[in-house]
Amino acid sequence: MVGLIMFHPFQDGQFAFDYHEMIQGTLARPMEKGKTYTISFWVYTNDSLGVQHLTKVFGKGPAMKVKDERLKPGGFRPTFCGNFGFYFSNNKIQEHEEFMQSQVTFPIKPQLNHTEIVETKGAWQKISLSYTPDQACRYFLFGNFFSDAITPINMSPEERMKLDQSNESLHFWAKKKRIAYYLFDDFAIVENTEANIEQALMKENSYTFESSLLFDTGKSDLKPESKSAIDGLAAALSKNPSLKIEIEGHTDNVGDDKSNQTLSDLRAKSLYDALLARQVPENQISWKGYGESKPVAKNDTEAGRQRNRRVIIKKVS
Repeated sequence: MVGLIMFHPFQDGQFAFDYHEMIQGTLARPMEKGKTYTISFWVYTNDSLGVQHLTKVFGKGPAMKVKDERLKPGGFRPTFCGNFGFYFSNNKIQEHEEFMQSQVTFPIKPQLNHTEIVETKGAWQKISLSYTPDQACRYFLFGNFFSDAITPINMSPEERMKLDQSNESLHFWAKKKRIAYYLFDDFAIVENTEANIEQALMKENSYTFESSLLFDTGKSDLKPESKSAIDGLAAALSKNPSLKIEIEGHTDNVGDDKSNQTLSDLRAKSLYDALLARQVPENQISWKGYGESKPVAKNDTEAGRQRNRRVIIKKVS
């Protein structure tokens, strides 16, 4: 597990560039060009740890009262943000490098990025993404690769601008410091192949997609990142023309029954339409939404609700 500052704009800090923290790792074995992988991790927000962390980075604030009102401690503004990105490469970023400063001159863009604002509301949340590399990769770098000016946060543009302006002429500790601090755990990169999907359907009669791999929260439009996973399912079906499946949409119990039923219907239908667009015969696939009626875990924890938000590909013949 690791804690990272994902958002702390230069207007609130001591530098001429935003302050982000990143983690770099070496894969157990390189990802192969053209293969599809599911990249997942668990995330948790913790405001109090974020304040401690930032204080540790910049040192302690003023310990006594000051006469000059402009030097009074400005405090912290805990924030939630998006832009959780992965950059895959065959070369390491040097540990001594001021990476965010380097980004101004030599911008590195992540091949995979979760732009949606992440607010975990006191429980661990799993995020899953799909990726097909265009070259073999041995290393990964994880963090926020984008300027805080264009990073989505849970503040209105008016509030952001007002705080930027008020902080502009203040001493560091007199500024109100925005910080998005997250804990991350259990990073995993798993090959998601046509063979895996085919084997699951043939041996276990079903294959499950986590809804976060296919859809944004509360949405039924397929995410662009889901393309490679859907391509794998379409390939498995095309290879086995006698295989017939039902696409099942499932939700947790947050919200009313009617809304959950509608969402599960729309999600199942979206995947159905995507398979038709990939030339999978109509008589080979069907779809149905089950709403919140078939939970596989208790809905009283975020981990349980996350398990219940899923799309199941079930073999019917």
